Amino acid sequence: MYEDQMWLEECMDNDPWENVEIEPMFQYPVMENDFLSNEISQTPPEKDIAAALVLLKVRHRISTKGINDLCKLLKLLKMPNAPRSFYRIKRLLLPNPSASTSAFVTYICPVCCEATTSLHHCSNKHCTEHKRFHAPPLYYLRMPILQQLREILDHAPPLNFEQQQEKLTSDIDEQPRLRTNETYDTFMKVYAQERLLNHVELRDRLRGHISPCVLRELTYFDVGTSFLSDSLHNVYHGVMKRLLRLWFNKKYRKQPWSICSKLNVVDRYLSSINYPSTTVRIPRSLSKYEQYKANELRSILLFGFPALCFVLPLRYARHFLLLVVGMHIAESRCIHRTQLEDIRVLFHRFLKLFPILYTPRFNSQSVHSLHHIAASVTEYSSLSNYSTFNFESVLGLITSTVHSTRRPACEI
Repeated sequence: MYEDQMWLEECMDNDPWENVEIEPMFQYPVMENDFLSNEISQTPPEKDIAAALVLLKVRHRISTKGINDLCKLLKLLKMPNAPRSFYRIKRLLLPNPSASTSAFVTYICPVCCEATTSLHHCSNKHCTEHKRFHAPPLYYLRMPILQQLREILDHAPPLNFEQQQEKLTSDIDEQPRLRTNETYDTFMKVYAQERLLNHVELRDRLRGHISPCVLRELTYFDVGTSFLSDSLHNVYHGVMKRLLRLWFNKKYRKQPWSICSKLNVVDRYLSSINYPSTTVRIPRSLSKYEQYKANELRSILLFGFPALCFVLPLRYARHFLLLVVGMHIAESRCIHRTQLEDIRVLFHRFLKLFPILYTPRFNSQSVHSLHHIAASVTEYSSLSNYSTFNFESVLGLITSTVHSTRRPACEI
């Protein structure tokens, strides 16, 4: 049943001839091009024979070993100009990449510190090392940056570059900074002076600071690092519920990520899963995902993800797995130091791809909060150590004691 789950890995055919342009005249059977027989000489050059073998390989899907055997057969038949092997064919038709980036070596004389191109002596006639170096000189390698970039991009996977409205060098100095007490105080001064401005304009000026924080008066409290990432509100009620809405809400049925037509399939799959005995709340029917509690969302994310990946498009399933694996590590009771970097990389990749796959419109603050999970785990270990799951029942006890319709705070 699980063998057809294409979300596990993508089968790619890395054919080196995939991007080779074939002349239009060779894209049809030779019998339809009678003029070819008149133009081809009786003794074709080696490059023409290599091109014919490549066309034969592509059309009939012949393996590299098969082409090598054909080359040997042509040699046994004493075919002139026949290539020796498939490696020789590639050397003839493909551009020859440089084996190594060309570098310019500059040697520094240890006495006069003059630059020279000779390994054996200094180019300065007045230097004592002019005849020969008594000690090995220092040397520097100068490598062309253009050639390096070309070689990197040739062997790198496709890159997703972020779109920028303005391409200015000043953007380097205007990158988002982590929140600190100093940045908080700066924006609160803006809030105090311009609180009567338009709400939207003021919100942009405050950079995410809504209003003053009473905890700022504490001596050892830092606005940036003293707030921890809460898995209940940030991940399960935040990111996971947003993903379920995007996938199953009929409002997005025309979007490439929508799987609302597969809701019943996923629901049956989820109902067949045996959740751990420690599961507090078994997920209800997926049609009630809007009323899901955080424990239900947690169970689906950590244990029911195969049901979702089974029907999601491949790239969306792989993107979702970044969140699943990252949360499995962050929720572990024992986290190794080497896994901290794994958490950071997984969530960083998830956040980079989210606006590309789901458009920037849905890239909300709850999604961005995943960026801070790695820092919280580094400082305070597993997310379960400071999760608010333990306090949800306490809130229920408190609200059950309130009976008045006015002044509930006084009654508490």
